[in-house]
Amino acid sequence: MSRSLRGLSQEGVREALSRNPRLRWVAKTVLRPLIDRLLPQISAAQNENLLPKVEPILFHYMMVSLTATLSGFGTEMEVISKLPDKRAVLPILAARF
Repeated sequence: MSRSLRGLSQEGVREALSRNPRLRWVAKTVLRPLIDRLLPQISAAQNENLLPKVEPILFHYMMVSLTATLSGFGTEMEVISKLPDKRAVLPILAARF
């Protein structure tokens, strides 16, 4: 990674870890409307025993974390699995869920 991109990436991490005005704006205008629609759906699925009973917001962020992490394991999954190439992993996973 070039030095300028590494610096940009580090800046993005610093921003995400602070409570700066941009984060508050994104949370209010983008994330909050999404979360307000999503959490009742998670709760409804939990009430039907389709999802584990944990705080819905924690479940949401666990799923976000898992999907973000999954892309980082593409090469490892390719090596360990018998899939022909890592691009085949995501459609197979999507079809199972």
